[in-house]
Amino acid sequence: WAWLETCRVRSAGSREWAWPARLYYMTMAESREGTCTGNERVLDANTRAKVEGIKERFGSIKQKFKQWSLSGQWLKFGVVCYSGLDGKERPPYEIVQRTTKKGNCDSVDIIATIKAKNMILLVAVYRPPTDRVSIEPPSGLVESGESLEQAALRELAEETGCQGDIKTVGPEVYIDPWKSTESTAVCIADITKSNGAQALDEDEFLEPLELPLKNLAGQLELLHREYGFIIDSRLYYFALGLQMAPTLLQK
Repeated sequence: WAWLETCRVRSAGSREWAWPARLYYMTMAESREGTCTGNERVLDANTRAKVEGIKERFGSIKQKFKQWSLSGQWLKFGVVCYSGLDGKERPPYEIVQRTTKKGNCDSVDIIATIKAKNMILLVAVYRPPTDRVSIEPPSGLVESGESLEQAALRELAEETGCQGDIKTVGPEVYIDPWKSTESTAVCIADITKSNGAQALDEDEFLEPLELPLKNLAGQLELLHREYGFIIDSRLYYFALGLQMAPTLLQK
């Protein structure tokens, strides 16, 4: 493929992993929507007119077909053909899609805080595609028949041994729509019990990690700089939001 290549790796004693790898270097972070609070969101007149114009204009882009060339246990890879704003067909565009989707969202991400200590509960997990330890929020795939809240509580217990109360469940948001249809929902949780045991699969190598919410971005940068850990971009956006909110939201 012109933009992606598929790779497979087998870690000792575990199943084979497959994922798309970029053929060129690019620094990228996936931006995330804020969690819904239940309050009405109102667009001003100018923004609404702009958004309606975008929707109408881009509505003329038509997808012709998808063709899958490789399917694995977790992912499938292929191309989509579509016509642009001018009606002309564009070259095949390479895409990735999960094979495990059971409902509206593929997965859940959990922002889990320990209020008594003003800490956030994260996980340090070995990721085969990067061959490095990644610092991330607890997360995982939604299983058949589960609600998003049930999936979040299950993943939280399995990955960290902790129990919690889910305060809010966000809307479906997309992780990397430039190449994938994968979507997630962000769940906000308060930790209520933290002395349980993890329940990991044999190919999961993961440790819970508590970090202070104060200067979270700085803590993450230190872990990257001094220990070589990679930082999940969604987590880093959240940390920057905490850091920037006091000045950005000034009236």
